[in-house]
Amino acid sequence: ISAFVTLSAVRTSGLKTKRMRRGPCRWVILWVGILCATADAKPTLQDAKALEEQFKYEEAQTLYVHLIEDEPTNAELHYRLGMLFLNRFRNGDKAVPHLQRATELAPQNGQYQLDLASAYGMKFMTASLLDKMSVGSTTQKHLVVAVACDPNSVTFREGLLAYYLFVPSLAGGGIDKARKEAEAIAALDPYSGLLALAWIEARDKKDEISLQHYREALALRPDDPKGYQRLGMYYLFHEKLAEAIAQYKKGVEAAPDNAEGWQRLGEAYLKDGMLDDALESLK
Repeated sequence: ISAFVTLSAVRTSGLKTKRMRRGPCRWVILWVGILCATADAKPTLQDAKALEEQFKYEEAQTLYVHLIEDEPTNAELHYRLGMLFLNRFRNGDKAVPHLQRATELAPQNGQYQLDLASAYGMKFMTASLLDKMSVGSTTQKHLVVAVACDPNSVTFREGLLAYYLFVPSLAGGGIDKARKEAEAIAALDPYSGLLALAWIEARDKKDEISLQHYREALALRPDDPKGYQRLGMYYLFHEKLAEAIAQYKKGVEAAPDNAEGWQRLGEAYLKDGMLDDALESLK
């Protein structure tokens, strides 16, 4: 229809070319050409992203696979499909090959390295004791590479810190290593450094020191939702649901468009049996 409107506009405007004046057959040829071009239009990466935004994950998966068949060396296509498996289907086994391919095609992309490490981290949670060593080592390797890609990224360093904090020393973890990362983070951003220290002290069962760091961080940047979310997670871990909900609510008040904040608030409501509030937050 749009092609027909365009042709009509050209014809009626008097902007006829010499070829077009030769007869109606020229118009037919041009019209058929446009129809063929429209029929042959191929789906794009943007089409796949649109399907994700519409929650049509199975269709998005099918389209990504089709696009990769046409462009097997397109790093972003592999990355997007890998993230679809990771975040929507919660399938680390299927996510890893595509995220791995993305890092091979774009080795200096720190975000690709970080998310590949996340996929291996998912595999780590369900791996056998024997496999945890190799999976953990691979996870750490990609986190280290992510930091090397951008040493000034707080996000990348927080990923490495989390690995050191929660993985056994036999798999490369250790609280001393986590503290060194926290120092590096604090040098980049004092606010994030305080949150990192609060996280470490909580893990080290030093709750009062942890809460003090949280208070200092929130005083430093009261409009940032990350601090409220982290403190909410702390309270949720200690089964203090009312306190967790209060912090999550402050987080969404500070950043109403932050989807993660609403999700965490909804999950806290759900855990507290407040179903209506949970549905309202998660919708």
